[in-house]
Parts: sequence; structure tokens; C-alpha cells
Amino acid sequence: MAGFFALSYSPSTFAPIAILTVFTPVVTLVASLGLDQAYFRQLVISKAVRASRRDIVVLSIVPIAILPLMLAVSSVIANMLGMSQLLLLLSTLCGTLVAGSVLPLSAYLRAQRRTVSYLALFASVAAVSVCVRGAAQYLGLPAGFAWLLGDFAVGVLGVVLAIFWHRRSSSTAAKSSFGELVSYGVPITIHGVFQWVLGSADRIIYAVILSPAAVGTYGAVYQFSGIFGAAASEVNKSGLHRYPGCQSAELRRLMRRDRAIFIAIWAAGLPAALLAFVVLQAHGYEDAIKLGTCLYASFLPLAFYLPLANTVSLLHGNSRWMSISSAGGAGVNVILNILLAPVFQLYAGAIANAFGYAVMMFALFLLLRRGSVRQ
Repeated sequence: MAGFFALSYSPSTFAPIAILTVFTPVVTLVASLGLDQAYFRQLVISKAVRASRRDIVVLSIVPIAILPLMLAVSSVIANMLGMSQLLLLLSTLCGTLVAGSVLPLSAYLRAQRRTVSYLALFASVAAVSVCVRGAAQYLGLPAGFAWLLGDFAVGVLGVVLAIFWHRRSSSTAAKSSFGELVSYGVPITIHGVFQWVLGSADRIIYAVILSPAAVGTYGAVYQFSGIFGAAASEVNKSGLHRYPGCQSAELRRLMRRDRAIFIAIWAAGLPAALLAFVVLQAHGYEDAIKLGTCLYASFLPLAFYLPLANTVSLLHGNSRWMSISSAGGAGVNVILNILLAPVFQLYAGAIANAFGYAVMMFALFLLLRRGSVRQ
């Protein structure tokens, strides 16, 4: 979505949005502590029909409880990046609202296989954010604040839906073990943070060492390059319920099928991404076509990584190994970006992405092959 907004701004003006699209997701991820993913797994395994009111309250309160700490960290990061403290503090608030409302509800709908309801939630979130951001942009608000208004509107929508969900839930339904949620969720959060580093370190590093115009250009191109990752992630979420309890022969077939689906999505998205790069370059984003093509190609290892990740985290429940593999990928990404950016400029991001995702993929592959995680 941010990529389309880039067409209305110059590269330097788009730079704040490029940073916010990196910052708000990690706030949402950390604020949730991975409890939504742990909740999803428990619902699938227990085959619970209705949500417990206590579970909804816990999943909603935890992000709010750690909000003060998140705000303090955001203030420090704003000073480090030389950004507006108000922007990052508002971004933190928006991310926390989403973590306590949209994420748990999304996990519940996916676990219950309520595809229509999940798609309706996804469409509602997209429609609200687009309309509010468009209105803010029309009123002439600064780019960063216009973008954040959309995030805030999504958070408010999530709170309203969470209240409705709470009223429809049951006080007698089986409750999830908070200890089990935390023991699975926290390592998944660590894994998610490392994945965030892998996918976002480039823009943070470039914000420090390159010009705002370069950051804006890279951020806009990255939005369209990541279309495969976003699409594969949503398709992957719709099929996660198939992995828990899977037997060896069935698991191999499932992994092969998912791998083929993700490769097909990557190939199908390439023409659309190329068209987007052409449009961006026509709007003043220099080298968007070459840079975007390289970045898009760097996401291909995800097609091989996702089935492995599903097997390790959902079938075996080993979220700690997920953290280790993503730590390796993140480390490689950061090191390559720092070493190569002075030489290859923005193209260093594509090289670092490809190697980072490849390292993460091979780490899980070797883990399964060597029997560290028993199939």
C-alpha cells in the first residue's frame, strides 16, 4: 500500500513513510509477544469451537501493559535516527492497538477456518487505512502523519471488533494455558524480531548513512518488491492448520505442494512488480526498474523457507529453533549491508536480502536433515 502513496510524493518526502513502514510492524510484533501465534496453535491442536473470554482479555491486555516500555524505547530510537519523536511515539501507540485487537482476532478466525470472516477482516482493515490516509493526504497533512492516521484508524477498528468478539465469546469455553502461550510465543517473537531485522535493517542503515532521497527511493521500491512476501504470507496463513499432527509421508507431500504454490505466486507477481517499477521510475524514483528487479529476485528463497518454517514451528512446536535460524539470517543481512552499501549503494540491500533468506532457509533444512528436530 505504501508503494502507491509513494507516487504522490518525491523520494525525499516519502522517506518518513519508508521508515514508519519498518517501525510500526515491529512494534506490533513485540507488543503481542507472539501470544497470537501461540493462541492459534493451541486452538488448532485443541480444536476449540468457541473463544474463551479470559483468553481474549489476556491477549488484549498484554500489549497495553508493556506500552510504557515501548514508548520509552521509541523515544530513544527517534533520537538515534534523528526523526520526530512524536511520529515514532504515535507509531508505537498504533502498533500496540493492532497487537491487542486485530492479531488475536485474526488468529482465532484462521484457527476456526472462517475464511470469509478472515477475508472480511482483511478487507475492512485495508479499506479503512486507504480511506483515512487518502483523506489525510487530500487535507494536506504531512506525509508521516497522514500515514499514521491510517494505522490509528485500523487500531480503533480492531478495538471495536475485539469488544464485539468478547461479547460473542463464552465464559465457560476451555481456557488456554498462559504459561504455554508465553513459552511458545516469546521465542516466536524473538524469531520475528530477527526476521524483521533481516527484512528492515537495510532501510534503517540507509537512513543513517545515505540521503533522504535514497531512503525514499529504496523504501518505495521495496514496497512493490515485497509483494511476493506479503502474498505468500497470506496464502501460507490460510493453510497453517494442516501442519499440526501431520505424518511423514503426508508432510512431504504438503511441503512439496506449498513450495510449488509459493514459486507460482513469485512468478505470477513478477510482471505486476515490473510494471510498478516502471511507474515509479517515471515518477522520479531513479533506477527503480533495475533496483526493484534485483530486490524482487532476492525474495525467492522464501518459497523454500516457509514450508520448512511451518514444519518446525507448528508440527514440532520448536519455536526456539526458529529464533536461531532467523538470527543467522539477520546477522548475515546486517553485516552484508554495512560492508556492501558503500560500494554498491542501494543494490547492497538486494544482495543482503538474498543471502539472509538463504541462510535462514538452509539453517532449518540442515536442522531437519540432521535430526535435531524429529519428524
